[in-house]
Amino acid sequence: MIRLTKALALCAAAALAASYGGGLHPAGDSLSVLRPVLGAATLFLGLALGLRGWWTGRVLALGAAASLAVFAWTRLPLDQPPGEIVVYQKNMLYRGTIGADFAADVRETGADFVTLQEVSAANLDLVDSLTDTYPYRQDCAGVPVGAVVILSRWPLSDPSCAEGGGLVTAVADRDGQEILVAATHASWPWPWSQQRFVRNILKRELSETAGRPVVIGGDFNMVPEGATLRWLAETTGTARIGHAPRTFEIRGYPIAIDHVFATGGQGTVELRPRLGSDHFGVLARIDLPETAAVAALDR
Repeated sequence: MIRLTKALALCAAAALAASYGGGLHPAGDSLSVLRPVLGAATLFLGLALGLRGWWTGRVLALGAAASLAVFAWTRLPLDQPPGEIVVYQKNMLYRGTIGADFAADVRETGADFVTLQEVSAANLDLVDSLTDTYPYRQDCAGVPVGAVVILSRWPLSDPSCAEGGGLVTAVADRDGQEILVAATHASWPWPWSQQRFVRNILKRELSETAGRPVVIGGDFNMVPEGATLRWLAETTGTARIGHAPRTFEIRGYPIAIDHVFATGGQGTVELRPRLGSDHFGVLARIDLPETAAVAALDR
C-alpha cells in the first residue's frame, strides 16, 4: 500500500511540475487547467507519506502548498479603481439557448464595446437586436461553432479577419481616441492547436498596433497560468484585467478561460450571469493609459 501511495504521489507531483511547462510543450498548458487538482492531490499524498517518515513526501507537500498558494493569489480580487472604458465579453453558445435577457444585461452595463464568440444562426437575431445601442459592428466567420463579433458604440474602421477565423479586429474612434479592439475565440489546448493560433495568428494580427492602446476580449479556452496567455500579453503589450475566479465549469469544476486584456492592465472585472450560455459574461472597466492618439482631441 505504501509503495502504491508513493507511486501516486510521484505521478501527481510530476504532472503538477509539467503543468508549468507549457512553454516547452503544449501539453503543459493542458495540465495547467488541472493545476489546483494536481496540487491538492500532491499535497494530500505528500502529507500522508511525510507523517510516515518519508522525507520526500514532505518536500512534495511543501511544493504543492506553494503552488496552491500562488493559484489562490491569482484569484483574489485586485484593489484597483474601475476605468471609464467598459467591455462586455461573452461566449454566446452556438446552440441558441441564450435568451433575450442577454440583450437587456448588455444595455444595463453601458458597455462601450461587446466582444462575442459563437455567434451562430441560432443567436444572430439576438445580436441584431442590439443595433440600436451598438450601431457599429464587425463580424468574422470561419469557426465551425460560430462567428466572432465586435459591437461598438463608437465608429469602427480598418476591420480585419484572421485567416481561418477566430479573430476579428477593428479600430474604434472614441471621441478622438483610437483604440484597437479585438474579439477572439481560441481552440482548446493540446492536442488541439491553441498554441499555434496564439503564437502565429494572434502574433501576426496584433503585434503591430501603430501606437494605439489595445483591448482584447475573448474565450481563450485557457486559464491564466497557461503559457499561451503569457505569449499573448507579451506580443500585444497588454495585461489581463482583474482576477476572475471562474467563467466556465466542467461538470462543476470551475475554470477561468474568458478574459479581457488591455494596454496597461489597469481596471476591474465582474462576472455577469450565464443567461442560457455555458459561459459567464465578463465585464471589464478599463483604465487605458494616455497615448498619443488622444492628441486628436486637441486638433
